[in-house]
Amino acid sequence: SAPYGCQQVYGDCQSKCEVAYPDNCHKQNAVSIPSNASCSSYYSDCSSKCSAWKCDSGYVKSGNACVTAVRVGSILYGDGTVADSLVTGKMPIGIVFDTGRRLAVALTCVGSNGKEGCVPVLWSSSCYNTSLEYFAINGAKAYEPSGCSKGFCRKGNWFLPDLEKLITLYNAKSSVNVSLEKITFPKVELIAYGYWSSTETSSGVWLKNMSNGNERNSNKCYGDRGYIRPMIYY
Repeated sequence: SAPYGCQQVYGDCQSKCEVAYPDNCHKQNAVSIPSNASCSSYYSDCSSKCSAWKCDSGYVKSGNACVTAVRVGSILYGDGTVADSLVTGKMPIGIVFDTGRRLAVALTCVGSNGKEGCVPVLWSSSCYNTSLEYFAINGAKAYEPSGCSKGFCRKGNWFLPDLEKLITLYNAKSSVNVSLEKITFPKVELIAYGYWSSTETSSGVWLKNMSNGNERNSNKCYGDRGYIRPMIYY
């Protein structure tokens, strides 16, 4: 019952069944078990309640507590927490789009300098210079959202996704955009244009269109321009 299971509803059970007390009933050995008794009979009022507690819908077990279940479209905050709605006093920095791999996408695009803003850029600065500047990759690496308050979201931890991750993001686009609409400060929905990937070929690099899901191989240094949308592991 209640989203937090038996440990909070039955506080007495928590102390008897989940905490190692001097009688050490957890181990159920001859020394710790009261005479002519067993753990379950000694604490008959707790035996069933503590062994089978579960979380309400929308929550999952985390140790001895229940926490909000993360879903596609959950909001990632700068302190590393995740919630389905806006939380007063916390700053959103991304939207979860892959719960299995714990991946989130930035609230907006960035420029080649890592600053927020959806301006399409070339993937790189030169086709010939061996020390060419990779606008797309460097822009993602230089990004750090203003709401970041923990090390995981600092500059250098954001990255330009490969094509496979952009495909996963496209499949989650509807849920991601719904959550982006909840956020009032700078954010940009996944828009109908090409997003740069980090997946290179011998002749170019892949772009993913977030409008129709199309993919195309583009030249790295002239012609196509695309958006930089950083991602992060949380």
